[in-house]
Amino acid sequence: MTLSPARMAALIFFSVTMLFTQSAFADTKYVRVAWDSDPATRAIVGYTPDAELSNPYITYGHNADGSDWMTLANPVERVFKTDLHSGFYRLSGLTPDSNVYFRLCDDAGCGDRYFFRTAPDSAQPMTFISGGDSRNNRAPRQQGNRLVAKIRPHFVAFSGDYTDRHTVQEWNEWLTDWELTLSPTDIDGVAYKQVYPIIPTTGNHESSDLLFMCRIFGIDIEENGVCSLRDAYYAFNIGGDMLRLYSLSTEFTGSSYANERAAQLAWLKDDLATHHQNASWIMAQYHIPMFPRTASKSGSPVSRAWSEIFYDYRVNLVVESDTHLVKYTLPVRPNGPMDYIQAEAGIVYIGEGAWGAPLRTANVHHDWILDQGSFSHFMVNQIDADKITVRTARFDGEADTAMLEHSVREADPFALPAGLSLWDAAGVGHAMTITRQDTTQRSQVLDVDYDIPEPEPDHYTVVELVRKGSVWKYLDNGSDQGMDWIAPDFDDSSWAGGAAPLGYGGYDGETTTVGFGPDDRNKYPTTYFRHTFEVDDISEFYGVDLGIMRDDGAVVYLNGEEVFRNNMPSGEIDYQTLAASTINKDYTYHTTRLDPALLNEGVNVLAVSIHQDRVTSSDIVLDLEMVGKIELKNVREEELISRGSVWKYLDNGSDQGWAWTELGFDDVDWSAGPALLGYGGYDGETTIVGFGPDSSNKYPTTYFRRTFNVEDTTGLIRLDLSLLRDDGAVVYLNGDEIYRNNMPDGIIDYLTLAASTIGKDYNYHTASIDPALLRQGENVVAVSIHQDRVSSSDIVMDMDLIALFEDFGDEEEGPGTTPPGSGNGGNSSSGGAAGLFAGLFLLMLSLGRRRRA
Repeated sequence: MTLSPARMAALIFFSVTMLFTQSAFADTKYVRVAWDSDPATRAIVGYTPDAELSNPYITYGHNADGSDWMTLANPVERVFKTDLHSGFYRLSGLTPDSNVYFRLCDDAGCGDRYFFRTAPDSAQPMTFISGGDSRNNRAPRQQGNRLVAKIRPHFVAFSGDYTDRHTVQEWNEWLTDWELTLSPTDIDGVAYKQVYPIIPTTGNHESSDLLFMCRIFGIDIEENGVCSLRDAYYAFNIGGDMLRLYSLSTEFTGSSYANERAAQLAWLKDDLATHHQNASWIMAQYHIPMFPRTASKSGSPVSRAWSEIFYDYRVNLVVESDTHLVKYTLPVRPNGPMDYIQAEAGIVYIGEGAWGAPLRTANVHHDWILDQGSFSHFMVNQIDADKITVRTARFDGEADTAMLEHSVREADPFALPAGLSLWDAAGVGHAMTITRQDTTQRSQVLDVDYDIPEPEPDHYTVVELVRKGSVWKYLDNGSDQGMDWIAPDFDDSSWAGGAAPLGYGGYDGETTTVGFGPDDRNKYPTTYFRHTFEVDDISEFYGVDLGIMRDDGAVVYLNGEEVFRNNMPSGEIDYQTLAASTINKDYTYHTTRLDPALLNEGVNVLAVSIHQDRVTSSDIVLDLEMVGKIELKNVREEELISRGSVWKYLDNGSDQGWAWTELGFDDVDWSAGPALLGYGGYDGETTIVGFGPDSSNKYPTTYFRRTFNVEDTTGLIRLDLSLLRDDGAVVYLNGDEIYRNNMPDGIIDYLTLAASTIGKDYNYHTASIDPALLRQGENVVAVSIHQDRVSSSDIVMDMDLIALFEDFGDEEEGPGTTPPGSGNGGNSSSGGAAGLFAGLFLLMLSLGRRRRA
């Protein structure tokens, strides 16, 4: 509809008069504001009609009294899944760092009064909220939304998974709850509601309609009035060059989104290359983490493809979601495609989304994690030109949090409401402050001491000092042992003994059951453990890695010195100290790198105290392993099977028994094709195999074989396998089973199902194989891939096999080529090349103490 000047003037006069003289209102609800471009001068105002509107329009301006208000008609109308209708006005030409007051109107009148604030166009202090995963638990979601209203942030960066099933009903509920974020505000005696602009991105629970950001929030990156997948990623500056914010999509997965995935990656690299030198801070938000903090999630290959780009173009802060946990990392840099490593200056990752979604256990630990936990939360971030301060607001304290007054926020951009409950994170407490390194402009965490580990050498081996399942002495009588018990010469002869895992409460594999006292409602808080071991030679260890399975918390001492604590409070620890949080059946071995100088050549003593989180807790567990790491300098690699190789396969659902795993088996009638092999749309899927005539009753097992030749096995010291599988797999080398992953114990046949469901998992799972199984001449690897259920949608298989050979050439033997004696009385190897190989070979095969880390 085109308005004449006379009609426009009359409409403006009518609007302003109606605004302040009558209570009639347009039937609208779910008022929201979104940003997708320059937030200093532009914004999208959206609403949902509650009834049919007659000539709807918005009237808005920068003065609360309406004296400068203008009118914009013809909203863009969009529909989500046929039933959720919305209208959107794209405002432009706004004044930076100013309140924008507005009402939604039609011929029947105008609705409630609202306002939001534009972003500044120069570096100014700002407070904003980041988080995601509000999904299906409305009580914590509503707590979080009320906290938004009380904090009065400048904007909210929301990183996906708004609802559970992405239905119209759930979105009506979500938008109803979002209205709790609005802050009632008195402006010169007139009632307004403050709206906080949202910067949305997509989550995996929005996959049934990836155009929803356009249809529900009005995002239109190309501003062509058409919803497209291009609306799923975008970037803009906030505060002039103070912050460049990227909102990205991890949902371009599978072959059907290959073009969009490639386009987003190319755009991201080009945009960062253009803007990274001018922006003080660079931040990214997306949904699925690169490396999630829970074992039930495998991460996203889409986001992992960004890790090198992020580091190269010095992204400072990344917000991830999806796993329903909380984390802070130290500054990190990529360490290959599947890991980070601590860096003096790098990228800080925070997340991982728990705005109402079901909580998961934080049971994946790395040394680059500053702290992690599991509770409903979002991050409250405060930024200026020089620093970003991150706080995590706990939703369970919402009722005790005061409403920040509008006048206080206007006067102090960094003000926070009284009573705000904050996470007390290890190492940083209630606030993590991020600064930039002068030379690189990459992020550093202020006032946190952390060691920057050297990268692992290209080739190394390990000496097993303490193996899983070792025998420990233990004391389970609830006594106060003070600190004498950690000393190497402490007399533990009266303590009981038993093999690990030790504990009570039913951990799988629990070998030794310890006591907890006479009252199962008042168990002893602390149980003590000691283990003695010997090391002959530590001279060539470049590091010592310790891994502990514990429930709930643990403190580890080596030769009388504390070397590691996990899930324990800071400060002094005694026999009444409780663990920091509840642990639910966590089988993870939590790791740390130790200085080899902490070891003695000769007798060493480990002492561990295991602490309950409460005296009514049902279980504890302890097992521990420790390895010394030695660089192998004079070696060469040979790729026996490369990723993407051609494999023979059989996909007819038949029972092949065991003969198919043997070298002499005749597979001439099997089909063949290059990996990735499978069905169901894995990225890079090259060969599609069959699953039978019934998609709801697929064959449980598909067989794969590949033969290869090894000209000479002389000097072979290690054999490493990496396997991509969905759902489960069993691998055989020359008829011997060498590896199984996500499969049950016991005999495997053609009807055996995988142990659990696997989502699109692009991780290559690794194992070290006994090199004695490799033959000189022809060899065969056979792999069976198993579905977790016959209705499962996909399988995938790819693998590589790498051999490591001793390779001195004409050089003299150097440091790192002769491993020292192993723990528990192992002997050193010595002599020339032949002696070295013999020592390595015997240690690896006979003692079984060599494996790849």
